[in-house]
Amino acid sequence: MGCRTSAFMASGAIGVPPIHRVIRKETRVHKQLRVLATLGGAAVSLLLLASPASAGTITTPSSSPFTVPGDATGTPQSFTVSGSGFTQGQQIYIEQCDGVAPSTAGWTPTEHCDLGTSPSAVVVPASGNVTFPANDNNFGFTPFKGLSPQGLFTCGSPTDTDPNDGLPFFKNCTVRISTSNTNVTADQAFITMTLPDAETPPPSTPEAPYAILLPVGGVAAAGAFLFLKKRRATSSIAA
Repeated sequence: MGCRTSAFMASGAIGVPPIHRVIRKETRVHKQLRVLATLGGAAVSLLLLASPASAGTITTPSSSPFTVPGDATGTPQSFTVSGSGFTQGQQIYIEQCDGVAPSTAGWTPTEHCDLGTSPSAVVVPASGNVTFPANDNNFGFTPFKGLSPQGLFTCGSPTDTDPNDGLPFFKNCTVRISTSNTNVTADQAFITMTLPDAETPPPSTPEAPYAILLPVGGVAAAGAFLFLKKRRATSSIAA
């Protein structure tokens, strides 16, 4: 016993074996590493949260509201829509929505947009730009006027009147492009449309009835005959 006690006293720690001191030291190091790891993870999370989300922008058409082309009957025609600011590899969708502002509380695309107007999605290239070409069979966007394909709302031109079909009626329907047709996204972008009216035909000049033109023509012819006869008589007398 005396020898063992002397050994412990020589080690500088009475009653605490050296192996225990090593274990305690390692425990403190592990705690410090865990704290650093926690702080590092929190810092990374804050950086990710602080990073701005990709924001999309509609570049074509460049004006909002945009006057949609139409045919003689006022039917809207397809037009090219382009956007920028998206992340490579994403799928971008396009659809027609009503005139309710997307900043309105409770706004959702499933309620205020119509999936029936959405063509195939465009995959974002390295440039971050996407295009939905007019009249393209796969990616072309064609707006509607009147009842939406899914019967959610009605869109009209500036001169249209509410059809009173029991659905919301808008004269400021919009185009939306985003990474989801069913969810609100940080990259969604909109333009307002002015839908076309039917062409107004030019005023026509009324034609005189044929029965009226015949007597008038006869009178004119008789007057011309008398004038020539009188002129000839005057010339004979002068001779």
